[in-house]
Amino acid sequence: MAAGRLVTATRAAGAGLALLALAAWWQPGLPTPEPASATPPLLAAGVAAGPPAWAPAEVVRDGARGGEPAVAWPDLPALLAAPAQSLRATLQAALRERASGGRLYARALARQCAALRTWPEPATSLDLNDPRAQRALAQRTALATGCDQMLAGEWLALASVPADEPGVTDPLLQTLESEASPARLAALLARPDPLLMEELGSRLLGDSPVFDGQRFDGAGERSLLEAALRLLPCDFGLVCDERDPGVWQACLRGEGCHGSRTEQVMAEEAAGDPARVAAIAALRSRLRDAVRARAVERFLP
Repeated sequence: MAAGRLVTATRAAGAGLALLALAAWWQPGLPTPEPASATPPLLAAGVAAGPPAWAPAEVVRDGARGGEPAVAWPDLPALLAAPAQSLRATLQAALRERASGGRLYARALARQCAALRTWPEPATSLDLNDPRAQRALAQRTALATGCDQMLAGEWLALASVPADEPGVTDPLLQTLESEASPARLAALLARPDPLLMEELGSRLLGDSPVFDGQRFDGAGERSLLEAALRLLPCDFGLVCDERDPGVWQACLRGEGCHGSRTEQVMAEEAAGDPARVAAIAALRSRLRDAVRARAVERFLP
């Protein structure tokens, strides 16, 4: 179902119980996780004082309606586009941007390592002569290389965020964990971060989604909305080409190799129906325009 496919790689290993089980059951030859009571070196370095060795470039966003001043914040989505084989350096950069939302990005990156240990081997039906399959295998290998740069306990500690973790409050995590409300929606529209949209998924519009006065209660309407919401983060800087974990993982599972998330979603949700493709694209465009305009009222009943 569409709702099931909305669970992306950044969220697949998110449950705390799953991470604890992963720490208890470990594959031979892999490092043994450190005790949970110790602060892993990577996390400790991320919250330590001192200038960062590298930081994402600042991106200036236009001000909201009413002549509000422009706002600048680090280009955190660039962290998700960094080479996977350099994962340790990328995590350090993310942790140093915690006050701007880097902890959420560090969690998403670390969860890729957690998920890697549970992924099955590539499907036997995979066509190894397909260049897209070859690139998907290369992505998996690069991620494994990056994860091997760390002790298992380091990325396990980063894959969840305990309430008593040291460091300043991450504003993106704070928005993500808040109750669904017009205030949360306004916070998201004030800073339309693509990973925050990705993590929220269909929850962005709450349990009874409404957009432009239309309720999406039926199964067909809901799947249309979920498809458009799945593509929305791509319009705000999320990596949605073949480097998208959801794209290359599906390829390796034998579920179809695609060049982008858009191609993947249209194949899964529209199945070649031109009218369905047009409907998803049109709703995606309307959602994108509403977010850019910070039009909270368009998301309310």
